[in-house]
Amino acid sequence: MVLFIITRGWPLFLTLTNDFCQSDSLGYFTQDLAQQLDPTARAVDLVTAYAREGEFGDINVSDQDARGVMGKLGLSADKPLRKIAELSGGEKARVALSMFALKASNVILLDEPSNHLDVEW
Repeated sequence: MVLFIITRGWPLFLTLTNDFCQSDSLGYFTQDLAQQLDPTARAVDLVTAYAREGEFGDINVSDQDARGVMGKLGLSADKPLRKIAELSGGEKARVALSMFALKASNVILLDEPSNHLDVEW
């Protein structure tokens, strides 16, 4: 595992070969990803569906697996069963992070993932 910590204002350039892009998975968490989630879907359904789809998906991921990850990210009790429209901005961001936590990726790029997590420092 390689961790890059980028200081504000410093550019980051990554060069990926075609071989990497075709054979490995790249996860990209954008600042506004949580706002792009389907507001009519249940949170747990989005997380489970995302974890199962695509070449690197795992069809064996269950709702229980998804709820376990979501609980570890602060979405416990009935929150995973709520529709996205009923969740706060921070809860939506946690749903999006849960999606990445269950999907195998060789590289995950996180663009300010803590912006909307409702975390007090």
